Amino acid sequence: MSDTIGYLGPAGTFCEKAARRYKGEGKENLMPYRSIREVFGAVEKGDVKSGIVPIENTYEGAVNQTLDLMTGEHNVYIAGEIIITIRQNLLTHPGVSKREIDCILSHSQALAQCREYLNTHYTGVPLLEVPSTAEAARLVATSAETWAAIATRSAAETYGLQILAADIQDQFNNATRFVVLSKKDAGYVPGCKTSLLIYVLDRPGALFKVLREFYERNINLCRIESRPARTRMGDYLFFIDIEGHRHEDRVQQALAGVTALAAVVRVLGSYPTAPPLSEND
Repeated sequence: MSDTIGYLGPAGTFCEKAARRYKGEGKENLMPYRSIREVFGAVEKGDVKSGIVPIENTYEGAVNQTLDLMTGEHNVYIAGEIIITIRQNLLTHPGVSKREIDCILSHSQALAQCREYLNTHYTGVPLLEVPSTAEAARLVATSAETWAAIATRSAAETYGLQILAADIQDQFNNATRFVVLSKKDAGYVPGCKTSLLIYVLDRPGALFKVLREFYERNINLCRIESRPARTRMGDYLFFIDIEGHRHEDRVQQALAGVTALAAVVRVLGSYPTAPPLSEND
């Protein structure tokens, strides 16, 4: 298997920052991919050792494409998580002024995270969604138009752009959680969490009975999200993160109880919980 970590590129994305933090001082190389789907595929085929993709943001919530791919045909697990503080910046060609900007490009989540700033300062300026913040910076850098990108400081450095306005996100405590994809989940260490995919039938109290299995064993739920099951109206898949590793007795007991109640139960992975953010993150 390749000694490479794949991530949602191009260079200069927050995903690259998360990949570098996960890599640490390791020997692995980093490989950017054009889409979250391509990262999933690269991990499954063994083209990379692991992959880094975003899964949720404190301001905009779940990254639905990542959740949907976790439900599909890709045989991958979550083996880790990284949380990155998000600082958005408005980037332009050097010398371009605020009043000259006639289009602003960025990822849909970045545009949403800066909605109040854009409504205040750029009312009427068209917004264009692109696959990533770094791609927005690249497009601005390679265009002769007076466009602007919402992206990272590293993207400004990578593509030779000026930071016209810094820290333009609407919320100071804006952070994104990234997950590490692998062909297998992580081994047991203290302080783990487990991610689950659960499909319950559309019956009164069905979800309550599932959640009670965790409550009765004093297992804390860190997160719960729902996505349409794409079968019929009213059918939903639930993504649930719980404290504990899937090999712990109380977690195994809870999973046995949930399996007896739900139509589908999949363990997406057990992995170390990311440390809390510091002021320097």
